[in-house]
Amino acid sequence: MQLAALGIPVLTLIDDDVVSIENLAVQGYTPSDLQRPKVDACAEVCQAMNPQINLQTLPVRFTRSSILSSQRDRMAIFACVDSMMSRRILFQQTHAKAGFYADGRMAGEVLRVIASNDPPADSYYPQTLFEDRQAHPAPCTARSTLYAASIAAGLMLSRFAAHLRGQVFSRDVLLNLTADELVILG
Repeated sequence: MQLAALGIPVLTLIDDDVVSIENLAVQGYTPSDLQRPKVDACAEVCQAMNPQINLQTLPVRFTRSSILSSQRDRMAIFACVDSMMSRRILFQQTHAKAGFYADGRMAGEVLRVIASNDPPADSYYPQTLFEDRQAHPAPCTARSTLYAASIAAGLMLSRFAAHLRGQVFSRDVLLNLTADELVILG
């Protein structure tokens, strides 16, 4: 939604999930969105914010065999996924064509944003990936709160805006809202 508000001209949303009751409070959906594909509910809001946006929705799971051949080179990728395996697959399948890559990770009120302005040559980002079994175990509703997700999205967009302006940005930031800590990791 923040990308649409920023005025991005082209946006593709990929997600195979549907809105369920536990998504309402923590992900900003409304009761009228229940059982709708998340990409459709999100697209509706994005289209209302930016009627000129060229928006494509793909209500499918992104896999190793997913093809983005219709996408232009140097696209911007925003990884907002639930697992490290999904992050690994997304990066492996898209980094060669990406001009910008941002990954937002959350565990409740602790969030991390890792961004790259040269994904094809990035050797740092792959080092931040680990096995899913090493991740903090928590149900989806415990991992995400709407305000924390909004902050993570804002940090991802601030890196993207800096990228578009040719400015240097911190590529790896960790924000712990409960401890009032901001740590620059890279």
